[in-house]
Parts: sequence; C-alpha cells; structure tokens
Amino acid sequence: MRSIFVALLLVLPFAQSSSVAAAPVDFGAACDSPVTNPDANAIVHEVFDVKTEELAKAGLLPPGFWERNKDYGFAICDNPGSYDANAIYGKGVMFDYGLVVFLFAQARALILGRYISAPRQFDVFTELVARFADQGPDTKMNPFQVLTESAVERGVSPEEVRKTVSDPAFQKREQTLMLVTMYFLSMHERCHIALDHGTRLAEINKLPEPERAKPKQDLEIEADRCALDIINKDESRFKSSPVSFFGVLVVIATQAVVSSRPALSRENSHPSTRARLKIAKARVLEFIGTPSTQAASNYAATISATADLFDTLLAKLEVAQ
Repeated sequence: MRSIFVALLLVLPFAQSSSVAAAPVDFGAACDSPVTNPDANAIVHEVFDVKTEELAKAGLLPPGFWERNKDYGFAICDNPGSYDANAIYGKGVMFDYGLVVFLFAQARALILGRYISAPRQFDVFTELVARFADQGPDTKMNPFQVLTESAVERGVSPEEVRKTVSDPAFQKREQTLMLVTMYFLSMHERCHIALDHGTRLAEINKLPEPERAKPKQDLEIEADRCALDIINKDESRFKSSPVSFFGVLVVIATQAVVSSRPALSRENSHPSTRARLKIAKARVLEFIGTPSTQAASNYAATISATADLFDTLLAKLEVAQ
C-alpha cells in the first residue's frame, strides 16, 4: 500500500513559474548571514509568494488571510543551529538555511529509499534523521553524504546513487516533494500572521514563565490546522490526494530532531511531535474521506501506515532525549 506514496508525487498541484522574487526582507541582527543562493530562494519564492498569490486569486484562502499577508516577504538566513522558520510580525518570515537544506535532504531520502526498496522505502530516511539527531554539537554533518552511505550499505554503489539522483524523473519527484514541504511550512507561518498570533503571543508572554508553554503550543496547532485546510482545499481541485500530509511529516521529523538536541532546542513552544502527527493524521483522514471513494480508501490506508511508522521513529527520538 505504501507504494502509493510515489504515485502521489505525480499529481501534486504545482507548476514552476518564471516570476522573480522580490528583494529579501532585511531582518537586521536577527539574520546572522543573508543567503542569496538562487536555487534555495527560488524554491521558497515558488510557494511563499507565487503559490500564495495564486490561492488568493482563486478564492481558496480563509477570509482576511491575504489582506493580512500580502505585504509580507521572506528571507533565508544562515543562523547556525537554528533549523527553524519564524514569522516576524510586521516584517516577514525568516527561513533558516540549514532548515531548507535538511528539508531537501529528507525529500531526497524519501524518494531514494523508494527507488532502492519498495518494501523498506523509509529506511534511508529513518537513518538520515537518526544520524542527524545523534551527531555532535557542531551540527556540521553533510546530509547528502549520509544518503550515499546509507544507499551503499543497502547494496547500491556510489556511482549508481549519482546516476539515480541525476535522473530527470527522480529530480522532478524530489523537487516536488520539497515544494510540498515548503508549501506546508510557508502556509503554517503565514497562518500565524493571518490568525493574528502576534497579538496573542504578546499577551502570552505576559504570563508567568511556567504558564506560557501550553498556550504557545495551542498557537502552533492552530497554524498547523490552518495550513492543512488550505492545502487540502487546493488539492481538492485536482486528485484529492493527501499531499499535505507528506509536507507535515518532513516538518515534524525536523522538529523531532531539533527537540532531541538540547543544544538546538531553544524553548518549548512547539507541541509534542507525536501529538502534532496525530492531529495532522486525523485532519487529513477527514479530508480524504469526504466523499468516500476507493481512491480515498487507498490513501487512508497509506496515511495510516505511514503515520504509524513515523510515530515509531518519533518515539525513538523522544527516548533518546
């Protein structure tokens, strides 16, 4: 049933645009080093700017969403040890470069694992996440080298890996999955803005320190649901496949890694990764179950099986903390 995973990547609602991104937002001292890499900026621009404006024109965004978001831009910053994206209220959204690179590595791991072995297609991804969580405090591990080493351990030569990742069909799949991941992440951050979480966060920060974690986590869950609903509504125009779930999986896996590394985890503002996965699973299953079809039944089985596998991985990372 998990073989449906790759089929999903062929029906995703994306088309590359030729529009040029606006100048990156200047976040001042909050951005250690602005990243001008054109490929990284093009990926973020495609979903943060182009896709959001397309959704607005199609009337697929919640009331007031575009009005609150239309003047917000983004920047990619190299902030060592961050691995996060943050809505800076009144300015824009800041994406850490390490986060963007790691998300792309995870997208490649998921596709490469499927090419190597359909029955065990998540093995490469699981090893990447586990090794990233286990590395030393310098966090300088090359994730793409880990992918090659993992493939070699499974009987694939380095030359075969190079040929595979250079194949246009492979690249289309990994790039599409990366776009889906950035789609969810971008909508999540834009939902914080649309839901006026900046005002609510200011009130939360007035509470005694021990009382802040739960309401902050509630904001994250609200942003997740908002992002999932937008992507699902968008996808309902096409194949009604649960593409949003795979973006959630990669983002949650990254959060799990950061949470398992005390040196990277700065505050307890994100909900439990397993709780977040459970909520996302329920939201997506509700979406694909309306209306009930054979395709929906197949997707539901895939989502459930994949969620169970990820829950096992997240449980292991929690134990390692």
